[in-house]
Amino acid sequence: MKKLDYIIIIFIFIFSLGIYGVYFYYKGLGSDQLKVEIRYQNEILASYDFVEGLDKDIYIDFSDGQLNWTVKSKGVIELEESVAINNSTHEQTHNVVHLAYKDIYMTEADCHGGQCLRMKIFGSFSPPIYCTNGVTVSLTGTEIEIIV
Repeated sequence: MKKLDYIIIIFIFIFSLGIYGVYFYYKGLGSDQLKVEIRYQNEILASYDFVEGLDKDIYIDFSDGQLNWTVKSKGVIELEESVAINNSTHEQTHNVVHLAYKDIYMTEADCHGGQCLRMKIFGSFSPPIYCTNGVTVSLTGTEIEIIV
């Protein structure tokens, strides 16, 4: 390869990095614009800003047609809610989700296989955590208004 070939390769590489950076800059997925959403069968149970200082545990229990979830922050109960749900696929569900800034994972789950227990969300471009019993934890972007 000649010297000109190396220069062209370096130029294309730098140009590609620039395009990649501009894309994610305008996509608006900085950690200050993200929310952590916990869902059960695609219904939002809880949503929190993905900011430093986030430290919560969410306990999700489903039995006898009643879905209960409890949010604890440093051992103190912040929120307790329940709702009646018709779930024909699972008789009982129990999950515990730990939310901390850049460290989100499931600590307990009664699903088959336990794949969700090995999944983690570290930062703004991590894939969501899916549990086979219907619980999903994901990072979502907040709404961005662009004025033209």
